[in-house]
Amino acid sequence: MADGFVKLLAAQQKDAECLQAVINTSLDAIIQINPKGEISGWNHQAVDIFGWTQEEALGQPIHTMIIPERYRKAHLEGVKDYLKSGQRKRASLRVEIEGLHKNGHELPIEISMSPILTKQGIVAFSAYIRDLTESKKAEDSLSKLSLAVEQSPSSVIITDLNATIEYANQAFLNNTGYSSCEVIGNSTYMLNSGKTPKQTYEAMWTTLAEEKVWKGELVNRRFTTVHFFTSSQQCLAR
Repeated sequence: MADGFVKLLAAQQKDAECLQAVINTSLDAIIQINPKGEISGWNHQAVDIFGWTQEEALGQPIHTMIIPERYRKAHLEGVKDYLKSGQRKRASLRVEIEGLHKNGHELPIEISMSPILTKQGIVAFSAYIRDLTESKKAEDSLSKLSLAVEQSPSSVIITDLNATIEYANQAFLNNTGYSSCEVIGNSTYMLNSGKTPKQTYEAMWTTLAEEKVWKGELVNRRFTTVHFFTSSQQCLAR
């Protein structure tokens, strides 16, 4: 009997250690919160994202540690309403908000919270938090690049590997006379005037197949069937 009990305790301890290892190596911050709103678990990624050590965070109210002051009242009222309601939803709510770092600066985060339920009710909450700082920077850079391409005075189109047009900027539409609806989904063959030498196209596709930048001159066809010369630069995007 005693040996069996010892083995059971050892197995439980091993399981707990494995679970803690998973939590500590997670790429997301994982925070456990008791029904009073106090932090009872704070993994390594939470330290990296918010700056508070585990010793500093444990036992502290979650809303004073990572939530900007202007959101705290709404947070407390939301938790209070949830605990009072008869609802016991297991589905987590995922939202993007601003989080608060130890040094006072705010950062964009994605947070989802799930209740931990037993027959007695809610015993804790788990919060899974991802730092969105880098992804927001990437989105901002992409937005600026998209704006630059759209407003460029040079014609820009993007096609798939079958030469089907997926994007055309305003300069391209102005130069060719086509509307966006007329070009998107169509082949670049619609621009073929029949005046560009076959060897030019062969050289272009050979260069692109080698993942190099091709530069040359094409004789394209406008919507009005008028032909025009264009200096073209093309490359393969991954």
